[in-house]
Amino acid sequence: MRTILGTLAVIAALLLGIGGFFAYREFITPSPSYPTKPPGLNSSPTSGAIPAITSQERTRGWYWGSKEQKKPGTPDDWDFLETGRSSCWHAPGVTCTETTYTCPENGWENCMPILTKEAQKQCSKEAIAWKKKNCPGFQGAAL
Repeated sequence: MRTILGTLAVIAALLLGIGGFFAYREFITPSPSYPTKPPGLNSSPTSGAIPAITSQERTRGWYWGSKEQKKPGTPDDWDFLETGRSSCWHAPGVTCTETTYTCPENGWENCMPILTKEAQKQCSKEAIAWKKKNCPGFQGAAL
């Protein structure tokens, strides 16, 4: 093992030159005066200020988060559902599920005229049924 390391050092010295080798040696051997990890690397991902609930999350009726990650502005009637990594805060009667459907911000889905594949998907029978169940304030679609 020692022979291999010595050989690697000689190769590094030849490739990098003597000055480069010493810079390389300093790079791979951290000085005690330098931190070995960037500041904050060991910080918890939940540390710091929790961002406020967004209008999209409020309209959708839920967001991912642990009990300790309740966002400022979350309505008082929202419930917490503990499911491990998929825990969430949600409005009463709303399920926390990833979907490609979105809740319309004003309560109405504009389905006239259909121009894109995404708009067609948002106006499908399945999408409208999902919105009726999961979008607080959903009133319908203009077909």
